[in-house]
Parts: sequence; structure tokens; C-alpha cells
Amino acid sequence: MACRSELPRGKRALLIGLAGAVGYGVASWITNIFPIPVADNVDVRLGVAIPIFLGLIYGPWVGFLTGAVGNLIGDFLSGYIQFPPDAPSGVWALDFLRGFVVHWQIGNGIMGLVPGLLALRYARYFSFKDQLVAAAFTVVGVVGGMALASFTGMALDGTDFEYAYTRVFLPVTQVNLISALVIVPVLLFNHARLDVRAVVWKDFVVLRRLTFTILISAALPIVLLGLLLAQVAPGGPGTTAEITAKLVITIVLTLAFTVVNAALMAQGISRPLLRLTDVVRRLETGELTSTEADELKQTAGGDEFSRLYQALGGMAQEVIRREERLRDQVAELQGEVDRLKGA
Repeated sequence: MACRSELPRGKRALLIGLAGAVGYGVASWITNIFPIPVADNVDVRLGVAIPIFLGLIYGPWVGFLTGAVGNLIGDFLSGYIQFPPDAPSGVWALDFLRGFVVHWQIGNGIMGLVPGLLALRYARYFSFKDQLVAAAFTVVGVVGGMALASFTGMALDGTDFEYAYTRVFLPVTQVNLISALVIVPVLLFNHARLDVRAVVWKDFVVLRRLTFTILISAALPIVLLGLLLAQVAPGGPGTTAEITAKLVITIVLTLAFTVVNAALMAQGISRPLLRLTDVVRRLETGELTSTEADELKQTAGGDEFSRLYQALGGMAQEVIRREERLRDQVAELQGEVDRLKGA
């Protein structure tokens, strides 16, 4: 269900945007060893999910800051920033725009800004419909941002429309859309179900078992893939040390991502079980109230846990009614005994 989001302001928004920008910049630097073959100076950037996700959660200002500054950091680390540029024009403003590829920084900012407009209405994205709306805004943001960057380059770099369209816009837009539409829904799904206040779940056995199982299952193919890429690294772009460092960072980040997803999945399972355990305990000790039992019976949803809550709520209501009737009967009997003794 959509609800209005409380967006961060001031210093907090700035810190979130800068942290996201650093993450986006480093992610862009890591993946610049995978250039798009049909494009011109364009790399695979899985990190585009970062400004889009932060925009969807924290608003357009954070999304734009993450995209624009993050891409600037990534371009600087990758060596794309050159000032003065090759064949300087002699016009300082034009050379600045070209040397710092400002059109690409703004284009990446738009990728985060447009989805961020949705955060003015949505706090979290629970349903499939919410995810579809987020995907639509993501598509508009990516297409719009990459169109601005690609076709503005015609005036700055002296290229024609066919080159800008076929060699820049199409490949970078397609790659960014694939990356965003695969990764962002996963991040939104986890964020919608994240409950940082639930600390008791960390001690739950199910969580530890699930996390360990998923981590081990994911670690082996990730490490083997990293070793395989390390073998071909000397023949690729960049130095062996640089590529090896990127592979190590990629493995660590991927494993961290796996751990977070595993923990969130385990939390999603352990929280209902912990609630169920608490309800049964309170019902056993007589602490469960009729109102709480009714809330259990009215639990929304069609999954197994929801149906279990509904059945348990109905059973608890019946148990509470019987206990109330027994107490009333005992009170009546006690009153009758007292009356007979007085007589």
C-alpha cells in the first residue's frame, strides 16, 4: 500500500546523497573493465541501481546528487576526466564542459531525480503494483537522462545524430535499463520489509541456519568466477593489480549483498514465528486479551503465516470466552455457597 514518504532534509539528505555518490563512483570504477563493445567510451555500470534506488527511497534531491556526483567520481577514477580536454577550443566554459563531461554528470543525475519524484508519494514499495510504478519511473529516468547526455554530446564533441544514437544512446540506455530493472526491484523488496527495530530476530536459530546456508551456496560460485576472471585479467584493460583489486572488491561486495539478502529473508521467516511463539506463550499464561485475539483473527494476507494467525486468533477467542464463562460460573457458585453459609 502506498503512503506518503517522510523525506530526509538538510544535512541528513546531503550525507545520504554523498554516501551514495561514493558508492556509485566506486561501483562504476570497478565495472569499467567491462566496456560495451558497440559503444564509444561507455562501460557496463551495475551501480546505476544506486542513484535510482536512493532516489525512490529518499527523494529527487538525493537521487540527483548521488547520480551526478557519483558519476563524476567514477569518471575521475576511470581516467575519463581530462582538463583541459584533447584539442582544446580556447573557450574556457566549453573546455570545462567537455573536460569534466558535465552532460554525462547531469544525465546520471536525472536518472536518480526522475524516480525520486515518486518518493514524494511512496514511503515503501510493498505490492507488485508499487514495483511496476517504480519501474516505469525508472525507465523514464534512464531514457531521459541518457538521451540528454548522449545528444548534448553532439554539440560538445562535434558528432552527428546517427553516431550519438547508435553508438552512445542505444547501448548505454539498454545496459542501464537491464541493470536497473534487475537490481532495483530486489533492493525495493528488501527495503519494504526491513525492520531495523526488530533486534530479537538476531538470536533466532532459523536466521543463522538460513544465512549460513545461502552464504555458503553463493560463496563458491562467486569465488570461482573471481579466480577465473583473475586468470584472464592480464589480457584485459588496466594493470593486473588494478583488475585484481576490483575483482576482490567485487567478491566482497557480492558476498556482503548475499549476507544482507539472506538475513532479510531469514528475518521475514523468523519474525512471524517469534510472534507466533509469543502469542502461544501469552495464551498459555492467560495474558492474551480478547482484543489481541481479534487482531490476530483479522490478520490480512493469504500466505501460510497469515492463515495460521487467523486460525490461532479464532481459537484464542474461543479459549478466552470459555475461561470468562468458567470464571462467571465459579463466581456464581461462590456466591451461592456464601449465601447458603449465611443462611
